[in-house]
Amino acid sequence: MVSCVALLGGAAVYGQGGLKRADADNMTAFYEWVLEVKFTPEQRMQFQQYLEKDMKEHPTTAPGNLNTILETWSQIKQSSEEVRRKTRATFLRDYLPELRKSGDESDVFLLDIYKSAHGGRDTFTDLDEARGNVADKSDLNVASGDSVEESLVGKWERHTGSGSITDGTGKTKYGNGTTYTFEFLPGGAVQYTVVEKTLSIMGCKIESNNTARGKFSVSGGKLTMNLGTMTMIGTDSCDRAGNYKKNEPAGDLTVTFRIKQSDSVLRPDKPMLLCFDGDAGEACYEKASR
Repeated sequence: MVSCVALLGGAAVYGQGGLKRADADNMTAFYEWVLEVKFTPEQRMQFQQYLEKDMKEHPTTAPGNLNTILETWSQIKQSSEEVRRKTRATFLRDYLPELRKSGDESDVFLLDIYKSAHGGRDTFTDLDEARGNVADKSDLNVASGDSVEESLVGKWERHTGSGSITDGTGKTKYGNGTTYTFEFLPGGAVQYTVVEKTLSIMGCKIESNNTARGKFSVSGGKLTMNLGTMTMIGTDSCDRAGNYKKNEPAGDLTVTFRIKQSDSVLRPDKPMLLCFDGDAGEACYEKASR
Protein backbone atom coordinates (compact mmCIF):
# COMPACT_ATOMS: atom_id res chain seq x y z
CA MET A 1 0.00 0.00 0.00
CA VAL A 2 2.63 2.56 1.02
CA SER A 3 4.73 1.93 -2.11
CA CYS A 4 1.64 2.52 -4.24
CA VAL A 5 0.78 5.69 -2.34
CA ALA A 6 4.31 6.96 -2.93
CA LEU A 7 3.56 6.94 -6.65
CA LEU A 8 0.87 9.54 -5.95
CA GLY A 9 3.24 11.88 -4.16
CA GLY A 10 2.39 11.06 -0.53
CA ALA A 11 5.03 12.08 1.98
CA ALA A 12 5.60 10.07 5.15
CA VAL A 13 5.09 11.94 8.43
CA TYR A 14 6.27 9.72 11.25
CA GLY A 15 4.55 9.71 14.63
CA GLN A 16 4.30 7.65 17.77
CA GLY A 17 1.51 6.14 19.86
CA GLY A 18 -1.56 4.05 19.16
CA LEU A 19 -4.26 4.42 16.55
CA LYS A 20 -6.42 7.51 16.98
CA ARG A 21 -10.16 7.32 16.25
CA ALA A 22 -10.00 10.17 13.72
CA ASP A 23 -7.12 8.46 11.92
CA ALA A 24 -9.04 5.17 11.80
CA ASP A 25 -12.08 6.95 10.33
CA ASN A 26 -9.97 8.71 7.71
CA MET A 27 -8.21 5.48 6.77
CA THR A 28 -11.60 3.85 6.32
CA ALA A 29 -12.77 6.74 4.15
CA PHE A 30 -9.63 6.47 1.99
CA TYR A 31 -10.06 2.75 1.36
CA GLU A 32 -13.78 3.18 0.63
CA TRP A 33 -12.88 5.84 -1.92
CA VAL A 34 -10.07 3.86 -3.51
CA LEU A 35 -12.02 0.58 -3.70
CA GLU A 36 -15.23 2.31 -4.87
CA VAL A 37 -17.33 0.75 -2.13
CA LYS A 38 -19.14 1.64 1.10
CA PHE A 39 -18.05 -0.63 3.95
CA THR A 40 -20.79 -2.31 5.95
CA PRO A 41 -20.67 -1.67 9.73
CA GLU A 42 -19.14 -5.14 10.13
CA GLN A 43 -16.50 -4.49 7.47
CA ARG A 44 -15.68 -1.11 9.01
CA MET A 45 -15.15 -2.72 12.41
CA GLN A 46 -13.03 -5.53 10.98
CA PHE A 47 -10.90 -3.13 8.96
CA GLN A 48 -10.18 -0.93 11.96
CA GLN A 49 -9.24 -4.01 13.97
CA TYR A 50 -6.66 -4.80 11.29
CA LEU A 51 -5.32 -1.25 11.60
CA GLU A 52 -5.02 -1.54 15.38
CA LYS A 53 -3.32 -4.93 15.05
CA ASP A 54 -0.78 -3.49 12.60
CA MET A 55 0.03 -0.61 14.98
CA LYS A 56 0.67 -3.07 17.82
CA GLU A 57 2.71 -5.56 15.81
CA HIS A 58 4.78 -2.98 13.90
CA PRO A 59 5.21 0.00 16.27
CA THR A 60 8.29 1.26 14.41
CA THR A 61 6.97 1.36 10.85
CA ALA A 62 3.15 1.38 11.13
CA PRO A 63 2.74 5.02 12.33
CA GLY A 64 4.82 6.32 9.43
CA ASN A 65 2.96 4.18 6.91
CA LEU A 66 -0.37 5.38 8.28
CA ASN A 67 0.65 9.02 8.09
CA THR A 68 1.84 8.59 4.51
CA ILE A 69 -1.62 7.43 3.49
CA LEU A 70 -3.44 10.07 5.55
CA GLU A 71 -1.32 12.86 4.05
CA THR A 72 -2.10 11.59 0.56
CA TRP A 73 -5.81 11.30 1.38
CA SER A 74 -5.85 14.90 2.58
CA GLN A 75 -4.38 16.02 -0.77
CA ILE A 76 -6.81 13.88 -2.77
CA LYS A 77 -9.85 15.39 -1.04
CA GLN A 78 -8.74 18.86 -2.08
CA SER A 79 -8.30 17.89 -5.74
CA SER A 80 -10.70 18.33 -8.64
CA GLU A 81 -13.02 15.54 -9.75
CA GLU A 82 -10.85 14.79 -12.81
CA VAL A 83 -7.68 14.60 -10.71
CA ARG A 84 -9.40 12.30 -8.24
CA ARG A 85 -10.53 9.98 -11.05
CA LYS A 86 -7.05 9.76 -12.56
CA THR A 87 -5.46 9.33 -9.13
CA ARG A 88 -7.69 6.38 -8.34
CA ALA A 89 -6.96 4.76 -11.69
CA THR A 90 -3.19 5.11 -11.19
CA PHE A 91 -3.43 3.72 -7.70
CA LEU A 92 -5.62 0.69 -8.49
CA ARG A 93 -3.49 -0.38 -11.45
CA ASP A 94 -0.57 -0.87 -9.04
CA TYR A 95 -2.41 -1.81 -5.86
CA LEU A 96 -4.72 -4.62 -7.03
CA PRO A 97 -1.84 -6.81 -8.32
CA GLU A 98 -0.15 -6.38 -4.94
CA LEU A 99 -3.33 -7.52 -3.16
CA ARG A 100 -3.63 -10.56 -5.43
CA LYS A 101 -0.05 -11.64 -4.63
CA SER A 102 -0.33 -11.06 -0.90
CA GLY A 103 -1.35 -13.74 1.56
CA ASP A 104 -1.82 -11.23 4.36
CA GLU A 105 -5.20 -11.57 6.06
CA SER A 106 -6.03 -7.86 5.79
CA ASP A 107 -5.08 -7.76 2.08
CA VAL A 108 -7.29 -10.76 1.35
CA PHE A 109 -10.08 -8.98 3.23
CA LEU A 110 -9.74 -5.81 1.11
CA LEU A 111 -9.49 -7.73 -2.16
CA ASP A 112 -12.69 -9.64 -1.33
CA ILE A 113 -14.46 -6.33 -0.70
CA TYR A 114 -13.28 -4.98 -4.06
CA LYS A 115 -14.37 -8.13 -5.89
CA SER A 116 -17.82 -8.09 -4.26
CA ALA A 117 -18.34 -4.51 -5.45
CA HIS A 118 -17.09 -5.19 -9.00
CA GLY A 119 -18.84 -8.33 -10.16
CA GLY A 120 -16.20 -10.72 -8.84
CA ARG A 121 -13.34 -9.07 -10.79
CA ASP A 122 -9.98 -8.38 -9.15
CA THR A 123 -8.55 -6.22 -11.95
CA PHE A 124 -8.85 -2.57 -12.98
CA THR A 125 -9.50 -2.08 -16.70
CA ASP A 126 -9.75 0.77 -19.19
CA LEU A 127 -13.53 0.39 -18.94
CA ASP A 128 -13.39 1.03 -15.19
CA GLU A 129 -11.40 4.20 -15.77
CA ALA A 130 -13.82 5.40 -18.43
CA ARG A 131 -16.84 5.13 -16.14
CA GLY A 132 -16.09 8.49 -14.58
CA ASN A 133 -15.76 9.48 -10.97
CA VAL A 134 -18.24 6.94 -9.63
CA ALA A 135 -16.33 6.32 -6.42
CA ASP A 136 -16.82 9.85 -5.20
CA LYS A 137 -20.36 8.60 -4.55
CA SER A 138 -18.88 6.10 -2.11
CA ASP A 139 -16.76 8.83 -0.55
CA LEU A 140 -19.92 10.86 -0.01
CA ASN A 141 -21.85 7.83 1.20
CA VAL A 142 -24.41 8.22 -1.59
CA ALA A 143 -26.48 5.12 -2.18
CA SER A 144 -25.96 3.35 -5.50
CA GLY A 145 -28.25 4.80 -8.15
CA ASP A 146 -28.72 8.12 -6.34
CA SER A 147 -27.16 11.36 -7.50
CA VAL A 148 -25.28 13.56 -5.05
CA GLU A 149 -28.02 16.18 -5.41
CA GLU A 150 -30.69 13.62 -4.48
CA SER A 151 -28.77 12.56 -1.39
CA LEU A 152 -28.64 16.19 -0.23
CA VAL A 153 -32.41 16.68 -0.40
CA GLY A 154 -33.81 17.23 3.08
CA LYS A 155 -33.24 19.37 6.16
CA TRP A 156 -29.83 19.36 7.90
CA GLU A 157 -29.37 21.00 11.31
CA ARG A 158 -26.50 21.92 13.60
CA HIS A 159 -27.04 23.09 17.19
CA THR A 160 -24.74 24.96 19.54
CA GLY A 161 -25.29 26.14 23.09
CA SER A 162 -27.84 24.99 25.67
CA GLY A 163 -30.58 24.86 23.04
CA SER A 164 -28.90 21.82 21.51
CA ILE A 165 -30.25 18.29 21.21
CA THR A 166 -29.88 16.53 24.58
CA ASP A 167 -30.72 12.96 23.56
CA GLY A 168 -31.36 10.76 20.52
CA THR A 169 -35.02 11.74 20.20
CA GLY A 170 -34.43 15.07 18.45
CA LYS A 171 -36.06 17.08 21.25
CA THR A 172 -34.58 20.44 22.26
CA LYS A 173 -34.97 22.74 25.23
CA TYR A 174 -35.24 26.52 25.17
CA GLY A 175 -32.05 28.21 26.30
CA ASN A 176 -29.00 30.05 25.06
CA GLY A 177 -28.24 28.43 21.74
CA THR A 178 -28.11 28.71 17.97
CA THR A 179 -29.54 26.38 15.33
CA TYR A 180 -28.09 26.45 11.80
CA THR A 181 -30.23 24.79 9.11
CA PHE A 182 -29.73 23.99 5.44
CA GLU A 183 -32.80 22.68 3.61
CA PHE A 184 -32.19 21.33 0.11
CA LEU A 185 -35.19 20.82 -2.18
CA PRO A 186 -35.59 18.83 -5.40
CA GLY A 187 -34.72 20.95 -8.42
CA GLY A 188 -31.77 22.73 -6.83
CA ALA A 189 -33.44 25.14 -4.37
CA VAL A 190 -31.88 25.72 -0.94
CA GLN A 191 -32.91 27.63 2.20
CA TYR A 192 -30.42 28.63 4.88
CA THR A 193 -31.72 29.56 8.35
CA VAL A 194 -30.01 30.68 11.55
CA VAL A 195 -32.13 30.84 14.71
CA GLU A 196 -30.51 32.19 17.86
CA LYS A 197 -32.29 32.03 21.23
CA THR A 198 -31.22 33.69 24.46
CA LEU A 199 -32.91 33.39 27.85
CA SER A 200 -31.77 36.38 29.89
CA ILE A 201 -31.19 36.41 33.63
CA MET A 202 -34.52 38.26 33.95
CA GLY A 203 -36.34 35.52 32.04
CA CYS A 204 -36.63 37.50 28.81
CA LYS A 205 -36.76 35.47 25.62
CA ILE A 206 -34.61 37.11 22.95
CA GLU A 207 -34.64 35.53 19.51
CA SER A 208 -33.28 36.26 16.05
CA ASN A 209 -34.43 34.40 12.95
CA ASN A 210 -32.38 34.87 9.78
CA THR A 211 -33.37 33.26 6.47
CA ALA A 212 -31.93 33.28 2.94
CA ARG A 213 -33.12 31.33 -0.11
CA GLY A 214 -31.29 30.49 -3.31
CA LYS A 215 -29.94 27.75 -5.57
CA PHE A 216 -27.31 25.06 -5.05
CA SER A 217 -25.11 22.96 -7.33
CA VAL A 218 -22.56 20.18 -6.85
CA SER A 219 -19.30 19.58 -8.70
CA GLY A 220 -17.07 16.77 -7.47
CA GLY A 221 -16.73 17.22 -3.74
CA LYS A 222 -17.70 20.91 -3.85
CA LEU A 223 -21.10 22.32 -2.91
CA THR A 224 -21.92 25.84 -4.14
CA MET A 225 -24.87 27.83 -2.78
CA ASN A 226 -25.96 31.08 -4.42
CA LEU A 227 -28.03 32.69 -1.68
CA GLY A 228 -30.30 35.69 -2.12
CA THR A 229 -31.00 38.50 0.34
CA MET A 230 -31.10 37.33 3.96
CA THR A 231 -34.15 38.48 5.95
CA MET A 232 -33.33 39.05 9.62
CA ILE A 233 -36.10 39.24 12.24
CA GLY A 234 -35.49 39.86 15.93
CA THR A 235 -37.85 39.71 18.91
CA ASP A 236 -37.49 40.52 22.62
CA SER A 237 -40.25 39.46 25.00
CA CYS A 238 -39.28 42.16 27.51
CA ASP A 239 -38.37 45.15 25.37
CA ARG A 240 -40.12 46.14 22.13
CA ALA A 241 -37.05 48.20 21.22
CA GLY A 242 -35.30 44.90 20.63
CA ASN A 243 -37.72 43.92 17.86
CA TYR A 244 -36.46 44.49 14.31
CA LYS A 245 -36.67 43.37 10.69
CA LYS A 246 -33.84 44.05 8.25
CA ASN A 247 -32.06 42.60 5.24
CA GLU A 248 -28.48 41.57 4.50
CA PRO A 249 -27.03 41.46 0.93
CA ALA A 250 -27.01 38.28 -1.15
CA GLY A 251 -23.90 36.11 -1.16
CA ASP A 252 -22.32 32.92 -2.51
CA LEU A 253 -20.81 30.06 -0.54
CA THR A 254 -18.65 27.16 -1.82
CA VAL A 255 -17.54 24.39 0.53
CA THR A 256 -15.92 20.96 0.40
CA PHE A 257 -18.45 18.49 1.77
CA ARG A 258 -19.25 14.85 2.41
CA ILE A 259 -22.26 12.89 3.61
CA LYS A 260 -21.72 10.11 6.12
CA GLN A 261 -23.44 8.15 8.86
CA SER A 262 -22.59 8.98 12.46
CA ASP A 263 -20.65 6.27 14.24
CA SER A 264 -20.76 7.95 17.65
CA VAL A 265 -21.45 5.56 20.54
CA LEU A 266 -23.56 8.36 22.02
CA ARG A 267 -25.96 8.20 19.07
CA PRO A 268 -27.23 4.62 18.68
CA ASP A 269 -29.80 5.92 16.15
CA LYS A 270 -26.88 6.54 13.70
CA PRO A 271 -28.14 9.74 12.00
CA MET A 272 -26.83 10.88 8.62
CA LEU A 273 -24.44 13.83 8.70
CA LEU A 274 -23.63 16.53 6.14
CA CYS A 275 -20.10 17.73 6.92
CA PHE A 276 -18.27 20.82 5.64
CA ASP A 277 -14.50 21.31 5.78
CA GLY A 278 -13.36 24.65 7.18
CA ASP A 279 -10.38 26.46 8.69
CA ALA A 280 -11.52 25.40 12.17
CA GLY A 281 -12.03 21.78 11.16
CA GLU A 282 -15.08 19.77 10.18
CA ALA A 283 -18.58 21.15 10.89
CA CYS A 284 -21.38 18.58 10.62
CA TYR A 285 -25.14 19.01 10.23
CA GLU A 286 -27.53 16.23 11.23
CA LYS A 287 -30.31 15.19 8.86
CA ALA A 288 -33.69 15.89 10.42
CA SER A 289 -35.95 12.86 10.71
CA ARG A 290 -39.00 14.92 9.74
